[in-house]
Amino acid sequence: MGANASCVTMSPNQPSPGDRAHKSVCTNSLSKLMFSDESFWRHFALRMREPVHIPGWASILGLEVTKHSVTELEDGSLVVRDVISGYYGSEVDVNMQHRFDSETNTWIQTCDRDPNLQKVPLTMYYRLHPQPQRIFETWCMTGAAKSGGIHMVEVLRTLLGAVLDLHGISLETVELNYDQPSLDGSGLLVAQTGPVVGISPETFLKGLVKLVRDGMSSPNLVRIEIKDLPDGSFLAKETIDSDSGTYMQHVIYRLDKSTDEFRAEHLQTGNCKDGTHAFIFRAFRHPFRLELHCEVYAKRHSGEDVLDMARPHIETAIQNALEEPSSPSIASTTDAVQLRRKEAAHAARPGGQNADEAQNSLCEIS
Repeated sequence: MGANASCVTMSPNQPSPGDRAHKSVCTNSLSKLMFSDESFWRHFALRMREPVHIPGWASILGLEVTKHSVTELEDGSLVVRDVISGYYGSEVDVNMQHRFDSETNTWIQTCDRDPNLQKVPLTMYYRLHPQPQRIFETWCMTGAAKSGGIHMVEVLRTLLGAVLDLHGISLETVELNYDQPSLDGSGLLVAQTGPVVGISPETFLKGLVKLVRDGMSSPNLVRIEIKDLPDGSFLAKETIDSDSGTYMQHVIYRLDKSTDEFRAEHLQTGNCKDGTHAFIFRAFRHPFRLELHCEVYAKRHSGEDVLDMARPHIETAIQNALEEPSSPSIASTTDAVQLRRKEAAHAARPGGQNADEAQNSLCEIS
């Protein structure tokens, strides 16, 4: 039996083959897998035309793609639009644009939402390096953004409800809304409560800190290790159970009693200066009301979350390329064939010639 995509391993936070100053998700060497670049990208393009993937946890909650469209633009790029229903009782639009850079052998996907469907711009890069490395790498760039949308309301509901329950107070007595102007007058849109009765800001924030330190802040958290820092903050190493298995995340938690603000800053590594995004709770007084928003930093990402997003696309495209009986041997490629491959890869890009013509070009190469 020949090699297949199960031979491919992917590792997060590896030095980029193109620039070791940056980190990427990288595969092991693919040099023994006999598939051509153009075959891979053609199958990858077909995969990118599909509706957005709904993870298992979201499917259980009833999320589904109800509308799906694909548009080819004159510049050769591809626009995929999906409407997802069941998102906390509402619909959200997800818009993705795809283009292929033949000079760097890189597929570039931009999207207006992150995996949690928050309004956070992100760009995924998928690059296949040539022989002798023959390594696939991927990374993600997020744009700076602040979100107080419906996802933040659900985070607020979970944590506020847990603290109130400890004090015998029902969450049903508290009004919760998203995309509300902050009470600080800045114009920032946040998730926000109405008046919270029966508990003080100090008691709530103290309870929230205890909830986090006890490892009770998320149902998916299976283990937590705490390290107290000299400035009064604490670093948590948290083991999270996800659809694709368990992974580790590092979060630094800071409570500022002078501003009644509690900040949970997620780190790309255990380095306290390597933040990627933060959840920021802020309590207001007279009456007590609570706000939450997420602040995402403009940054390159190459961790487990990027691996989870990229793995299904890469493995599926490799497997389909390997199953093509006409796939040429990588080891026997000549300069002339390389040129033909580049032409066929151009034809297989989004917006290129039709699939039958692309297939004919590839068969001629073999």
